[in-house]
Amino acid sequence: TDGRQKLLVGDDSGRIYGYEFKRGEPQIQFTTKVFENPVSCIALGGSDPLRRDKIFISCDQTVKGLTKKGKEFFTMSSSLTEPIQSIHIENTMIWTSCESILNTYDDGKGELSHHYHYSFIAITIAILNILTSASLLP
Repeated sequence: TDGRQKLLVGDDSGRIYGYEFKRGEPQIQFTTKVFENPVSCIALGGSDPLRRDKIFISCDQTVKGLTKKGKEFFTMSSSLTEPIQSIHIENTMIWTSCESILNTYDDGKGELSHHYHYSFIAITIAILNILTSASLLP
């Protein structure tokens, strides 16, 4: 949002690194140990779709939120039986994708049963095309 290039990296030790490029050189902005196991996914989100200023990361069956400074502000432990492979955040909605399960949560407060899908074949990628957030709720 400020015209600077930024990069997030999650590693096998459960650590997140935030970099900002200054004059073409990467500068570490923060490093945070979030999980004991490898980070499986990183996604950006926030209350404004045009300004994604929050960082969301997943590991096993957990999703955590970090500020752009690397401070934790959100934790959600799901009841999924599979590890989360990808996440998408839009306003307060969280979509999770596992090997055979797609699920939706509203602000981490529980699964929305009408947005749960089990697949008999492996899910390799989940792509969301969201027109309006109002169309997502019953």
